[in-house]
Amino acid sequence: ESQLVVSCTCTCVDAGASAVFPPGREGNTAVIFDGCLYVFGGAIADDDEGSVRTLLNDLWCFHLDTEKWEQITQHENAQWPAAREGHSAVIFKSDWCDG
Repeated sequence: ESQLVVSCTCTCVDAGASAVFPPGREGNTAVIFDGCLYVFGGAIADDDEGSVRTLLNDLWCFHLDTEKWEQITQHENAQWPAAREGHSAVIFKSDWCDG
């Protein structure tokens, strides 16, 4: 019988007082591509119980070399996914696939 063992190490990064970073969320996707961790969508709670939620369709890039966040903005004619949570995403041949 074969076993899959996954091990990872997490590092806390001090964002600094004036740093730009995405709001906390859940149900988002995240993929690593070309030196960046991309985070898309998800939802944030609008009340203490989490029963009222706002879906997001923002895209953020965490640059792994500089440890800085950057919000990616939509180009005027770009196709941009609707706000969503609980979805999946992959990078295939340099194209972002979200569903």
